[in-house]
Amino acid sequence: MKMVKYLVSCVSCDLIIGGTVFPHKICHKVSWVSPDNVTENQIDHIAVSKRFRRSVLGVRNTRGADTGSGHHLMIANFRFKILAARKKIETRRKKYNVQELQMPTVREECKLELKNRFSVLSTQNKDTDSEESWKTIKNVYIETSEKILGFRENQQKEWISEETWKEIERRKLAKENVNRSKMRQQKISAQTQYSEINKRVKRSIRKDKRNWINEQAKLAEEAEKKGDIKELYNITRKLSQRKYRMNIPVKTKSGMLLTTQEEQLKRWKEHFSKYLTKVITA
Repeated sequence: MKMVKYLVSCVSCDLIIGGTVFPHKICHKVSWVSPDNVTENQIDHIAVSKRFRRSVLGVRNTRGADTGSGHHLMIANFRFKILAARKKIETRRKKYNVQELQMPTVREECKLELKNRFSVLSTQNKDTDSEESWKTIKNVYIETSEKILGFRENQQKEWISEETWKEIERRKLAKENVNRSKMRQQKISAQTQYSEINKRVKRSIRKDKRNWINEQAKLAEEAEKKGDIKELYNITRKLSQRKYRMNIPVKTKSGMLLTTQEEQLKRWKEHFSKYLTKVITA
C-alpha cells in the first residue's frame, strides 16, 4: 500500500524512480536487510525529476557505508552541464586553533612575535591613511596566527573518545565482512558479529556523550564562580547546540533590503548618528 502511494506521488509530481531504470545485480539493488539476515528488499529509492532524466548516470546502494542500521545507503551519479560561474566562489573559512593560547609557552611566544612585528612597523613610515594602517595590522595578526597557532582541524564530534573511534573502525571491518560473505551461514555469522559490535558502539557513544556533558557542566560551574561570563556563555551555547546566523541583512527604515556596500555604510552612519548624537547632547 505504501509503495502504491509512493508511485502515485511520483506520477503526480512528474518524477522517476532511479533504482528501477538501470540494470544492476540484486546485491546492488537491495536497500534493506531484515533482522533475520535472510529477507532482503528494495524499499529505499531516489526519485528524480524527468527534467534531469538524462543527467542520471546510475543509482545503486553502497554496502560499504557503515550506517549502523539494516538499511544500505543509496547513491546516484549525476552529470550536469554547468554554466561558467560569474562570481568567484569563496572558499570555506578556516579557523585558527585559539585553544593553543591556553598554554603559557604558546601564549608568550605569540606575544613576543606580535611585539617584534609591531616594533618594526613603528619604525616605518607613519604617514599612511587609516585604511592602509588597518590592512597592515590585520596582516600582522593573520601571519602571526598562521605561524604560531595554525588552523583548527574540523571535528564534528569532539566528545567521542579514542576507544569509541576504535570500536567504530572495528564496526567498519565487520560491515566489510558482511558484504564479502557469499554463503548464507557465513553471512548470518558475520551479521551477528556486526550487530554485537554495533551495540557496543552505540553504548560507548552514549557513555561518552554523558561524560562530556558532565565535564562541560563542571567547567560552567567553575567559570560562574570565577565570574568568567564569556566562558560560561560559550559553554552554554555549545551545550544548547543552537546555530546563530551571523550575517544579518541591512534594511532601510521602510524595510527595503540594501544590496550595495555604499548604501549599507550610509544606513549604518545614519543609525549611529541618531543615537550617538543623543548620548553626546545628553
